[in-house]
This record gives sequence, structure tokens and C-alpha cells, in this order.
Amino acid sequence: MQGAPPDYVALSLNPMFKDDPSFAEDVIRFENLSGEPLHLLQEYLQQSSEGITPTDGPCVWLDEKNESCRFYEDRPSTCRVFEINSPGCYYYRKQEGLVE
Repeated sequence: MQGAPPDYVALSLNPMFKDDPSFAEDVIRFENLSGEPLHLLQEYLQQSSEGITPTDGPCVWLDEKNESCRFYEDRPSTCRVFEINSPGCYYYRKQEGLVE
């Protein structure tokens, strides 16, 4: 599991990734984040760096009740590739012991 949108965490912690072509679409989405999605990401980054929030918990953007992303249109590439219930998603959920 990842505590926040993984590509945005990577871009926040490693600014040099902005020059990596594999992050091109995420850079655009990341730079356009605002409001609650951005606030939750920034809060997560601060709290995880202080050891307050675990980095392996559910994503701060996850609506646990509905099992969906609260900011679906803003999600990064990793979340777009690993759609809920896709084979890749299932594989990683199984590895984490979230499904049998």
C-alpha cells in the first residue's frame, strides 16, 4: 500500500524527476493540483516525514467507504494503470494480504 498518490510523492521528494520523460503526464497533473487533493498530499508528506503517518497505510485520497479515489480525475499514472479490480491491482493487493 501507499499512503498517498505514489507518483506525486515521488515528484515531491525528488524534484529531478520532473525532467524524466516517464513522468511527463504526472508533472502536468501534479502542477495543476489544488484545493483538498493538494492539501491532503502536503499534509501526508509532512506527517510521514515526521513519523506521524505511516507510509504503508491506505492512500489519503481513498474513500474507504466506497473503495474509490475521492479525486479520480487527478490520480497519477500508477493509479491509472492499476485500476481497481484489475489484474495488476489484484496482484499487489494479494501481496499485501488485502485479498486471498
